[in-house]
Amino acid sequence: MTGSDALETRLAQLEARAADGKLLPGQAAIDLCRGIRAFAEGDNAEAIHLLEPTLAELTRIGGSHAQRELWEDTLIVAYLRAGRGEAAASRISARLDRRPSARDEAWSRQAQRN
Repeated sequence: MTGSDALETRLAQLEARAADGKLLPGQAAIDLCRGIRAFAEGDNAEAIHLLEPTLAELTRIGGSHAQRELWEDTLIVAYLRAGRGEAAASRISARLDRRPSARDEAWSRQAQRN
């Protein structure tokens, strides 16, 4: 939806619902949409700014563990692209403490080089 008016229209609808108290996830849902748009457009600093505080709200929004992990994956890649290896390494380390992952181990090596 990047590069089209569809996302802006949907964001306006979400903001109107939030203003009326009818958007259960509240601002978090709006910030996730804005964050993923920033990521898709290559604005990693803005993606980090929007996604980082919102991840704590993901369980409130719902979805499976795997779906929520995709948001965290996006944040990790944004950290790596923005040269914030320490932030990426910290988040990756917490994930590796929970379970092994070849992808996270590769990202961890990349984060150490950043």
